Amino acid sequence: MSRLPVGNATQERGFLERIRDYLNEPSDELSETLACDEVLILHHEQSLYFSERILIGETTGDSSKIPLLQDYLRLFAKVSADVVLQRTKPIIDRALERLLDYPDEAQKELESLAYSYNVHEAFLQLLRVYRVRNIGGSAALKAAERLWDFRQDEDMPLVGSVVQSIFPKLEYWNDAPVSVDFVEDVWRHAAIDSQDLAIALAQRYRMARGGRDRGRSLRILQEAWTHLPDNDQLLTQVLREIANIGVWEQARPIVEQNKGRLLANDKLIVEWARLEVQSPSKELPAELLEPANVARIAAEAPPSLYVKFLAKADRGEEARLRARELLTQGMNGGNSDEIYEAGLALIELGEDEVFDAAIVQRYGPEVARRIRAAVRDQEPYSMPPSDLLESVRSRRR
Repeated sequence: MSRLPVGNATQERGFLERIRDYLNEPSDELSETLACDEVLILHHEQSLYFSERILIGETTGDSSKIPLLQDYLRLFAKVSADVVLQRTKPIIDRALERLLDYPDEAQKELESLAYSYNVHEAFLQLLRVYRVRNIGGSAALKAAERLWDFRQDEDMPLVGSVVQSIFPKLEYWNDAPVSVDFVEDVWRHAAIDSQDLAIALAQRYRMARGGRDRGRSLRILQEAWTHLPDNDQLLTQVLREIANIGVWEQARPIVEQNKGRLLANDKLIVEWARLEVQSPSKELPAELLEPANVARIAAEAPPSLYVKFLAKADRGEEARLRARELLTQGMNGGNSDEIYEAGLALIELGEDEVFDAAIVQRYGPEVARRIRAAVRDQEPYSMPPSDLLESVRSRRR
């Protein structure tokens, strides 16, 4: 198939499987029936309209990111697999023999061979070298993704181990060095029962395409929780994602079936409270309003959530008092997190002017503008750091 746009890997595989099944349908003459094992893709490449060529092994740019180039390399490897293996096997063996004495040179030789000629054995040995030399991060993930393209069952444990050990440690707000579809594919087919990998994968989908993949994020978490039903961290993430998306019809059965578990765990009762606070229901469940449980929520929940909880429990005056106390406490201590949480709570209670006046008086208009923007955009990482707030407060005394 040629000129196919680059898209979702799972949908793409389904499309190719339908084409293969169509091509292999029995014909009137049995001898004319095809036996097509695989359908390959040559993706559409927009840059060809401008440069009209893609150079294999070029030194400028990152050619490994061009899907069409990788498609051609896979095609060449399929068409001439025996010839490629015959020519490259001695080079791979020589690199491995030199690994102990000249590790950097041996690694570079394997990298050049793997990425220039798309050789399965080269990628396999390269990934093993990365593991032995404790090289992780982007390099190992990219090699794992390319090895996964060959779909060899014996590679699955190695690729799964690399993905499981590296991907959850990446900062999810930065671009991933590999396709998230690849990570999901590995997570499913390698049967990795890892809460950290499932949560990291869900975070990526939550951030992708301006939040439009949040339904996919929830499905990942629900599937992981199905495999690990006793995992409280996954249950916490499922409840939080349901609250963020607002699919309340999915929340009720989970709450009813796990009510005892939710009440027995401080972190889970906070997530239940978060769910109820954000739900369209006008009243909170009676169990959450029991004094002992209210005290637990007050101790464990973020202050802004607890203030919202009080407001929905018809304790509005107490909520306003709590939010103002938190703001005063945060400003007196120069605590950026407390100021942020107090701002969220006051804005939720319709006390924007109280919050604005307090931070302008304490920090001046310029710093106050940064605080206000961080709170209203719900971006805690944009808040001025605590040491800056304390220094500004000291200068304005």
